[in-house]
Amino acid sequence: MIFDDSHIKADIRMKQILDCIQNNSEDELKAMFSRQALAEASDFDDSLANLFVFFQGNVENWERGGFTSSKITEYGKKSQMNISWYTVTTDADKYRVFVLDYTEDTFNPDNVGMYSLRLIRSVDEDTHFTYWQDMKIPGIYRYEIQAQ
Repeated sequence: MIFDDSHIKADIRMKQILDCIQNNSEDELKAMFSRQALAEASDFDDSLANLFVFFQGNVENWERGGFTSSKITEYGKKSQMNISWYTVTTDADKYRVFVLDYTEDTFNPDNVGMYSLRLIRSVDEDTHFTYWQDMKIPGIYRYEIQAQ
């Protein structure tokens, strides 16, 4: 039996994301994205800045609520994609997070790294979360704060 640590890698990535947000490390978070995602994303830097304004509070806890992975191996090449969902609770709000991360890709090395990050308020999950295939959008999902 082969041990698959993909879910552990996903949790490590989530911790890195939250550490960057809590420490206001925009450049460090941007560096986690693949060259492919950065090339395909529109207004990445604006979406990154928006994320840091949008996320409020200090993280109290987080937990993985879903996980799947996709592996492709052919002709001696390999691609591994981790897809994960998390709930993050801060002292100010509760959030849902979707992460699509290529941990390996010898077909296209520019794919290695995060491809999609979606962080929304938990109360808006029904309108801002859907099937992962629909959320596979390069870069950071631009969550617009709705007027109350």
